[in-house]
Amino acid sequence: MVFLARLASALILLTGAMGFAGELHAASTIDPAQPAQGVPYSAAPIRQNFGAASNDINRLPCNPGVSPPSNPKAGDCWLQTPQGGTTYKMWVWDGRGNTWVPTGSIDTLNNLWEPPIGGGIPPSIVSAVTTDLGSVPQAVLHVTGVNTIQSFGASAPAGIIKYIIFDGTTTLIENPGSLMLPDAANIVTSPGDLMVAVSLGSGVWKSLTFQRGGVTGNVVGPNHTDLNEIASFANTSGDLLRQGAAQITDSKTTPIISEGYALGAFSQSGITANSIYQMTTNSPVNTYDAVRGVADQLSGSSITGVNGIAGYVLNNNPSTAGSNNAVSIFGVGIAAVDGASSWGINTVLSDNTSYMTSVGSGRTIYGAELDFNNTSSANNVVGVLLAGASLAQPNLSVGLHITPLNSFTLQFPWSIGYETDDAAATVGAQFGAIASAGNNIASQTVKWMYYNASGDLRFYTISANTAHENEMQFANQVFPGTFAFFGDLSLSAMAAPNTPASGRFIIYVDDADGKLYAKGPFGTVTLLASP
Repeated sequence: MVFLARLASALILLTGAMGFAGELHAASTIDPAQPAQGVPYSAAPIRQNFGAASNDINRLPCNPGVSPPSNPKAGDCWLQTPQGGTTYKMWVWDGRGNTWVPTGSIDTLNNLWEPPIGGGIPPSIVSAVTTDLGSVPQAVLHVTGVNTIQSFGASAPAGIIKYIIFDGTTTLIENPGSLMLPDAANIVTSPGDLMVAVSLGSGVWKSLTFQRGGVTGNVVGPNHTDLNEIASFANTSGDLLRQGAAQITDSKTTPIISEGYALGAFSQSGITANSIYQMTTNSPVNTYDAVRGVADQLSGSSITGVNGIAGYVLNNNPSTAGSNNAVSIFGVGIAAVDGASSWGINTVLSDNTSYMTSVGSGRTIYGAELDFNNTSSANNVVGVLLAGASLAQPNLSVGLHITPLNSFTLQFPWSIGYETDDAAATVGAQFGAIASAGNNIASQTVKWMYYNASGDLRFYTISANTAHENEMQFANQVFPGTFAFFGDLSLSAMAAPNTPASGRFIIYVDDADGKLYAKGPFGTVTLLASP
């Protein structure tokens, strides 16, 4: 009975000790009343309390509390539980450096374990055929040297991720059985390049991303697969966004017959491209866009502009021979079959949210605005350049074509087809010669179309003649050479011209006497006016 009494006392002491730590530990499951004193010996309650003591020890928590436990030993843990907080931080006492080392956090609100990534000064590993990334515990590390790398080693378990900074120029060899690289191609690194790689186990590693760290700014991403595409929410691949050689791929292998897009960006839910487009037609429209931008500039917005699609480019590379250009928005269109038509830019602008006559006022529609902020007199500005690299003369080519504001019914003409503001240009309009070089090359013709009294379409033309440097030629479609003028006509003085061709007369001011003459095809000179 003495043994039983001592045993009960020991259990009571253990219970008291565990109860003393009530602020740190859960209540003990030991029953201090068993076995009862004076009761004949029974093994069952003793075994029960020993089992309870064992369970209590196994359930000892990680010293939860606001402050760490006193007198910790190597390996002791501490669960920091800030008052009022929902995230608990876990620490372990290292015993050698006499400091608490963080091992992770517990998000008690979302029931998540949040281990740290990285830690410690990134070590350096010399590149080799097998560069064992698992030989160091740190997640971030440097790889030095120039030796070719065929493998990152087999010591790291599956799922381990390493952030690798290359300090030298080395070649990474693509191998699906050991080192899977972006685009399944070898990579020659440069100092500063960064790779994120994951161990798949058994010595197989996969590069999740590879980014150049030099001045080129090039980014090489993974090969195009369902796992690294930028996918829409409707895509079974998921809503993934990857940097590098990612792509959006739709499943259009037959003629497109339905409205849609491959990649869409919307400023708010509920607004669609079709709802805006239909405001200009009052009928459903069907368009398919590779890239679609839809935005609504709401009343009260204070930003500079709301843009459906925009490009912002800074060019720090000198252009040579028409190459190395930087273009904010660029496109290529090809009319690939007979009867096809392609547009470079085609917009529809309206002053109303419904295609019907309205009473709105003060609204202005700008088809295009090109702003030029030139700051040096040594630079050049070209407002609109119509050029190309054609290989044949088209059947018809019109540089600028203006139709009425309703090109279907030929109604509502422009008030002014072409206008320059005061002081807008030194030369309002300039017309070149009909050939790029040569002798006696006439100017390009300016033509005016009109209908005569019978309703026949006629025209007048003006061009610079080649018979004399200062000679202008006026021509009429019906009576070539006929010229009628009403109003003031200013002519600069010139030397007497050569005899004109048959059927023509030249009117000129003779620089010898300042008088106005007419010279006929037989050399006859007639005085028209004398100052």
